[in-house]
Amino acid sequence: MEKYNYRGCGKCPLSGLAEEIEYGACVKEYRVNLRIKITKLVRWEDWNVFRTVFNVGDVVAVDGVAKDGILYCCSGESTLHPGVKDYIDLDAIEILEIL
Repeated sequence: MEKYNYRGCGKCPLSGLAEEIEYGACVKEYRVNLRIKITKLVRWEDWNVFRTVFNVGDVVAVDGVAKDGILYCCSGESTLHPGVKDYIDLDAIEILEIL
């Protein structure tokens, strides 16, 4: 599966379908479940502090948005901070399988 260079929902071509579907409906329409491997350290901003949320080598199940063989984005729960979920930079992952 190819990966799109995700830079936020507002710049995603799927959100450009706004006339056809409600904003954010792409998640419902094109959701996939994936197992990924983290290939680069992932940090998320937490009130102006960047916190490590995944270590290199972590293997996790995530939700993604994919259409026509292209993964546009994915989000998952941190392995280091349970209960915290956000988007994961696609440059920091390897797709292991589609579940």
